[in-house]
Amino acid sequence: MRLINLLFQFGHLSEIRDLIREGLGKIRLQNWLVVLQQLLARIDTPLEHVANIIVDLLVAVGRRYPQALIFSLVLAFKSGGSDRRRYYANKILYSMEEHSQQLVSEAFLASLILVLLRNT
Repeated sequence: MRLINLLFQFGHLSEIRDLIREGLGKIRLQNWLVVLQQLLARIDTPLEHVANIIVDLLVAVGRRYPQALIFSLVLAFKSGGSDRRRYYANKILYSMEEHSQQLVSEAFLASLILVLLRNT
């Protein structure tokens, strides 16, 4: 998480972004599973370059561990959060549909069923 904090502090500097992107590539994807919620919470940063790095990281995690990410992404997409959060969540979900289409469809269906059950 320290690397992500550095990204948010110094992500406006292209040299730092490049170093951080390189460093992120050296960390095993499973290590990010414990901080997925923190990454998703920061996805709506106004710093577009920083958001793109986080999105790329989440796309990689979603490719390897789609079940770990799917419901949080559907929630981020369907919640009343910022337009930016919904945009990036949709971008990651679209990427996940390429390799896990059934999982994405079932997650949206499950969220719809939960909403319907809540309203009864």
